[in-house]
Amino acid sequence: MGIRQLGSEHRFRHDLKQLLHRSGTTAGQVVVLTRDERSARVRSVRKVFGDDRVSVVRVKGARAAFTTDLRWRAPVDVVVNLAPARPGRHIDLLPLAVGSVRAGGAYLVDRQALRPGRRSLVTWLEGIDAQIGRPRHELTGLSRGGKDLATAASGVLLGRAVVGVSVGVDHLLKARHKDATELVTRRATGTTAVELAILPATTGGAEFPVSSYGPATRAPLPESVLDSPALYLRRYEGDIRLHDGALALAESVVLPDSFRWYDAPRLMHPRLHDVGHDYVRLRRPVAPHDHTELEGSYFHFDYVNSGHYGHLMTEGISKLWGWPIAKASEPELKLLFRVPRRHLGRPREYPDFSVLQAFGVAADDIVPVAGAVRVGSLIAATPMWHNHQPFHVHPDIAGVWERLRAGFDPPASGAARRIFVTRRGGARACHNVDDVEAMLSAAGFEIVNPAGMTTAEQCAVFSSARVVAGFGGTGMFNLAYAHRVEDVIVLNQSSYDARNEHLFAAAHQARLHYFWSPADVAHPQDGWTRQAFRSTWSFDFEACGAPLRRLLGELGA
Repeated sequence: MGIRQLGSEHRFRHDLKQLLHRSGTTAGQVVVLTRDERSARVRSVRKVFGDDRVSVVRVKGARAAFTTDLRWRAPVDVVVNLAPARPGRHIDLLPLAVGSVRAGGAYLVDRQALRPGRRSLVTWLEGIDAQIGRPRHELTGLSRGGKDLATAASGVLLGRAVVGVSVGVDHLLKARHKDATELVTRRATGTTAVELAILPATTGGAEFPVSSYGPATRAPLPESVLDSPALYLRRYEGDIRLHDGALALAESVVLPDSFRWYDAPRLMHPRLHDVGHDYVRLRRPVAPHDHTELEGSYFHFDYVNSGHYGHLMTEGISKLWGWPIAKASEPELKLLFRVPRRHLGRPREYPDFSVLQAFGVAADDIVPVAGAVRVGSLIAATPMWHNHQPFHVHPDIAGVWERLRAGFDPPASGAARRIFVTRRGGARACHNVDDVEAMLSAAGFEIVNPAGMTTAEQCAVFSSARVVAGFGGTGMFNLAYAHRVEDVIVLNQSSYDARNEHLFAAAHQARLHYFWSPADVAHPQDGWTRQAFRSTWSFDFEACGAPLRRLLGELGA
């Protein structure tokens, strides 16, 4: 049978009807991807489904529609791709394309759109069909995209003129802050997003001196960290679902406030499985009846590793710039902060509670939550802190820190001007910590261990310090209170690529001095491991001892 007969409009329309009937798809909203809006194929689609149901998207390339037009639509029932491309290109695009189709819908490709190529789309789909229904870890012989499609599809549709898949699961679209207001309002049909305030982007931040000693780290030190993008304070109203790890969903949209590193090239979240660049699926879906319903309006104070002091002092408090503005606009607003379910009845045990009260949040306005929650109104602020490429901190965070420090009301004097922040045990333990402490103590530094202090005591110790030295990590994050600091000295192992101390020093305009020593466990040459990141180490006195002693002498008493 010849190509002309297979490509006839009658056969094409027959296949559309038959395949959708076979899959059980109800074609409510149909999107056609095409190079020619006036083609016979487009007229055939309109004839099958009706003009009022069909939207035509003109594409220059097969990928363009998935990153532009379809992102702005609610999940559709049917996508018909008429745009010509080699079979390999269609194979690459299919796993990405199903993200725009609702569960129970279908994604179809016109066989006439298959240009000659070495691969066969039909053969590939038959391989997918043979593995649909298997757990992902049992799928064999498939690429990542093939596995994504096999776990997303409910069936493969093979006709003489049309091929494709029926979609068995719903996908979510990741939103970025810069376009979230319009994207949520247009795509999440029952949800609105309104901007309450915008902090303008900052550029050309003042330079501050940075020196580095010891073995070079694989991750270069960031530059221009005071160059921050615009930050947004938004109110979302509709069906808003909140999960552990700051994950916030509005219908089919993952709100930008879910992402710890919201300005990274690729948005990642541990509760989400990526399907291509833009779409994701929940790793462990939560049934609607398993959400706790909360009445009223709430401020989104959540972050990865809730209750961890280091994450609180960086990602958590960097959202608080939006609280006074939001509270003024909505006096009945409450603030949500997350605790483990077993501790739901005693939230005051968490440092979050004392920090929030120091900032000026009334105890009656602090609402602890655990598990999945559903609210009708959520106000969220873009964090001022971004400890990932591209590294940046908004200079206005200094005002947040000052409000916190003033809230704890530390003594005006009596604390040491030079402190060394030690740590014993835990992640990145230093084997020769006693020798390091002895050297710093001999140079006039008071040795402090924040792990044994209350939050108020930590604020008091750091608030008077002019020189803050210490092992890199959580203890040093009390630099938020160090409004008089002039020099920051960081001792760390070379597999540690976080740059929190760098951001603190930049915002305080303090001189920053790094001293790097080899980690006991190095990262793979082309990879990253948590074991290396948390590796034990020894301070390298041979490489770093002399320059550190020289620096301590130059700083004086």
